[in-house]
Amino acid sequence: MVKAFTKAPVKLVVSGTGVSLADLEDNVASGVGKPPHTVNVFHELGMFDTWPKLMNFFGRYVPASFLENSSGYRLQQRMREYLLGR
Repeated sequence: MVKAFTKAPVKLVVSGTGVSLADLEDNVASGVGKPPHTVNVFHELGMFDTWPKLMNFFGRYVPASFLENSSGYRLQQRMREYLLGR
């Protein structure tokens, strides 16, 4: 998954209890000929126990213009429902 997305101009958030940080780091480090610093691995982000913390994190990945339209509003509703407190 990491190999495929390093070639695309997108940001990818990988999360879950079954995701091994070691596996992600191995895949990021294994690419020969990759431009340096094409992938940043962030971990230990803390708990999203408040809406401002959650939005601060997602603001790095979701454009503000998207959050202002109807699809973005629905995404915010789902984030509050499913991610707040995680």
